[in-house]
Amino acid sequence: MSNEYPVLFRLIYLNGLRASEARLLSMDDVDPYAGTIVILDGKGNRDRIVYLSDDLTKLCREYISYLTAELGRKPSWVFPGIDPDKPVSYGSISSMFRRCWMNTSFASGCDRNPTTHCLRHAYVVKRINLWREQGLDFEHMLPYLSRFLGHKSFHDTYYYYHYVEEAAQTIRKRDTVTGRVIPEVMRR
Repeated sequence: MSNEYPVLFRLIYLNGLRASEARLLSMDDVDPYAGTIVILDGKGNRDRIVYLSDDLTKLCREYISYLTAELGRKPSWVFPGIDPDKPVSYGSISSMFRRCWMNTSFASGCDRNPTTHCLRHAYVVKRINLWREQGLDFEHMLPYLSRFLGHKSFHDTYYYYHYVEEAAQTIRKRDTVTGRVIPEVMRR
């Protein structure tokens, strides 16, 4: 089966999950009606509840119905492997992600091959940029993001936030100090 990969990649990106957390989700960990997933024994043995958006909740319901019909029974794993009694392997996820990436228009212009973990990085950068655009204080929001990602400390979360052009543009839009302190540095 290969229909699980779009759901898997979307779940990782939209919720900042680790690929290992997503691949090891059992059917008991997902409530497709309440829109929650429980991450048990995440990295560092930290458990957490992740809330899904309405559209992702609906997608999960449809996917689980499809999967149950395809297998003729309710599977143990949300993302079963070739043997449906075992979870999909990390190697299979990586291989499919590479294949999907190579089919995008971005692949030819990229000097590095991204991995599924890059989806987690992208989630963090997008979330922080969104907060900055909304005028929210990043330092205030960091504990929430850190907990949501299952991190032990804020430093683990901040590691993900790379200084990217998108972030620089957001910072420049919100910057009210630089122009007053050093006027010649201000961009127009």
